[in-house]
Amino acid sequence: MNAFLLVYDSSRMSRDLVSRRLDKIAEITNWYAVFDNTFCISSERDARWLAAQIREEVIPDVRFIVTEIETKKKGGWLPRIIWDFINRPQSPESSAA
Repeated sequence: MNAFLLVYDSSRMSRDLVSRRLDKIAEITNWYAVFDNTFCISSERDARWLAAQIREEVIPDVRFIVTEIETKKKGGWLPRIIWDFINRPQSPESSAA
């Protein structure tokens, strides 16, 4: 499982609508809203595949970027729950076990 960062133009689409549409992509096993325009996503797919699906099914005609978060090449100031998600991306079912 890999962690990805999705950043999009929130002036064109609400976070609530994006989150509902992300839920419809089965290969996105989990996500966490970080900022108004940013989601951490967990998936076994790669960034190119996710970008194609997001463009088609989630935010068509809205500019965005999807990039994999490499665990050894990251930094920032975020709550622990987000760092835990990034460091150990998993589905909701496996995190409840």
